[in-house]
Amino acid sequence: MVNDNNGASQTSDMAHNERGELKYFVNLAGTDTPEEVLIDENIATDIDKVSTDGLSKEMHKQVASKYTPPSNCKCLNVVSCNSKVFKNVGSRARYRDTSLQGIKKWLLKGLIAVAFVFDKLAKTLREDEVVEQLSGGVALLANALHRQDVF
Repeated sequence: MVNDNNGASQTSDMAHNERGELKYFVNLAGTDTPEEVLIDENIATDIDKVSTDGLSKEMHKQVASKYTPPSNCKCLNVVSCNSKVFKNVGSRARYRDTSLQGIKKWLLKGLIAVAFVFDKLAKTLREDEVVEQLSGGVALLANALHRQDVF
């Protein structure tokens, strides 16, 4: 242990700084109680409503039509099942696959929208908290798509 000019422990300061820098990861790992994080109340209410009730069919179409997959990212397209394989499986498996493809379609549309915003912000706002949060969101959405594919 090394003391600085004020007699304080540098080891203690290092441990404190390292803990502070690792706070985000510690929260992700679930080993520390996360701090309360709030977003705008109207946004929170609307997210809760859509998550609970879903979007209307008209709104689905309107929003989804805005976000065409970029041509240089193959993963942002819904992959169709081989029709010969699809016909030879049972009706339950076909229903399940069709349902999962429907879910994936909307996850992809959301990821496309976020990816476009991320692309624009990453080009203009280097080292910014917003870019970091968007990159995390894109990574989590992309991982959700991956997890669904391997399910």
